[in-house]
Parts: sequence; C-alpha cells; structure tokens
Amino acid sequence: MVTMTDSVTSYTLQKHERLKSRATIQQLFTQGSSLFVFPLKLIYIRIEADQSHNDFTVGVTVPKRNHKKAHTRNLLKRRIREAYRKNKPSYTMQVDTPQRYALMYILVDQNITEYDHIQRSIVKLNKKLIKKISSTND
Repeated sequence: MVTMTDSVTSYTLQKHERLKSRATIQQLFTQGSSLFVFPLKLIYIRIEADQSHNDFTVGVTVPKRNHKKAHTRNLLKRRIREAYRKNKPSYTMQVDTPQRYALMYILVDQNITEYDHIQRSIVKLNKKLIKKISSTND
C-alpha cells in the first residue's frame, strides 16, 4: 500500500539531491561528459557516493547570454526542475548502481521554451544517461 508520504517523497527534489558544492560543479564542467537533446544539454560525472544517499545530485542553469532578464531565467529554471522532479521516479528505479552522479542541465535555446518541450527533452536525456551508466557498469 502506498501512503501519502511515500508518493509525496518520491516526487520531491530534496535538499541532498540538489547540486550545491562548488568543487563538484567545477569538476563537472572540467571533467564531465555531456549529452544533448535540444533544447537541453546534460553534463554528468560520477562522484564519491555517500553512505546515506545513492542517487543523483542535480543542478540547473540558464545562461545570462541567452536570457537577459532574471525573471525569464528563473521561469525556465523552474520549468526544468519541475520536469526533472515529475519524471524522477521513472528512471531512478532503473539505476541499479551504488555510484552517485552529479548532473547539470543547461538550457541552450535562446527562446522561452514551453514546459512540454522541456519535459520531452528531459525524458530523452535521462534515457540516454541510463544507457550510458548501464553500459559503463557492465
């Protein structure tokens, strides 16, 4: 039986799932691998696993070069985080590895992208990521 807390917990983006470490972000951009599905680019790297959490840490960025207004960047970041959050249970269950990964989603489109388009891109990117992770673990 699924309780209300189980269903709410699985769809949240908790604090330990957010990418905040400057060192990890720096390492992500210098040594990370990337995948691309328009309008999103995904940079990922395997990081040291904690004892308590074996999952993904996620960051989102929208370049100021492409979107000058802060409220536009914030809107797009909210859309990306929401799409990730809603689709998280569908692929986190597929990963059967003790490693932890840091992910950074970067919006490359210069237009204000609709939520549906972002969501489709995140689903495709995550499927590609699962394939890459699975192939490296075999």
